[in-house]
Amino acid sequence: VLGGGFVRGTVLAVGGRLGMGRTTLMLQIACKIPGARYLSGDQTTEDLVALAKRIGHTIKLCRGDWNGIDLEYELEDLANKKIPLLVVDSLQTMRVTRGRYSTSAQTKAVVKRLLEFAQYTNTAVVIICHDNKNGKMAGPAAIRHMVDGVLRVDRVSDTLVGLDENVRDIWIDGKYRYGRSDLS
Repeated sequence: VLGGGFVRGTVLAVGGRLGMGRTTLMLQIACKIPGARYLSGDQTTEDLVALAKRIGHTIKLCRGDWNGIDLEYELEDLANKKIPLLVVDSLQTMRVTRGRYSTSAQTKAVVKRLLEFAQYTNTAVVIICHDNKNGKMAGPAAIRHMVDGVLRVDRVSDTLVGLDENVRDIWIDGKYRYGRSDLS
């Protein structure tokens, strides 16, 4: 989907319904890229390590906290480490300003700060986003215009007979700054 891989200094949003494997997919990718970091406000560090082990990988550079993540603190810590990839799981569990998580203003502030971090450190950043009840990516529509690309993870079509039920379909959801956006 991304052709030659992640572009350093960019931010991608990855959405999909609950249970589609966004976390597992991004954790697999992070485990394969030396120096990649994984921040989760959805799972604890122990949960991430256990998931990585269950899928046949090890990950040492992750941080998870069920209470959400103060992103500013984490980004300050990572700013001078020259990391190639940062996965943020999920947008709704991060904050950079005082106040509640997952508000429209907080979500925009988080994305803005991640864009600044990506460009300043030349790091590729992937933000995992939840879907709302209508099946659309949660968070304000404005983040679609802030990020460099929007990807979706879903099950492959039920009409494809004989495929493993764990097979996923990943496609560009209307926007990818570094290639055609009509590919699926």
